[in-house]
Amino acid sequence: MDAGIHQLLIDLHAPGPGDPEGLHALIFDEVGQESIDLAIEGPACAVACECAEVVRWYLEPFRVGEALIDMPIFLRPNFCVNVPLEVTYEVAWKSLLKRWRDVLIETP
Repeated sequence: MDAGIHQLLIDLHAPGPGDPEGLHALIFDEVGQESIDLAIEGPACAVACECAEVVRWYLEPFRVGEALIDMPIFLRPNFCVNVPLEVTYEVAWKSLLKRWRDVLIETP
């Protein structure tokens, strides 16, 4: 972020021992910003970061099973394109061999 590199992070995992408040909280803590409690909203989130004179965060919490929303990825300050997360996921999923889809959805 100090170098002006914009980011889009998708955190699909519930908080764990290394990130008890979620990945976004670790990032916010690192840059000295107050975190947002997402416990009510959902355990996963998408976070876009726009690096300009002021760093801006765009955070969208979601629950497993909900459709992912489009998220911005910034190419330069004040200019972004939307990334179609749900469509991209669906295309990637359908392109997997059935064998690997079965491995991924297998429950222990």
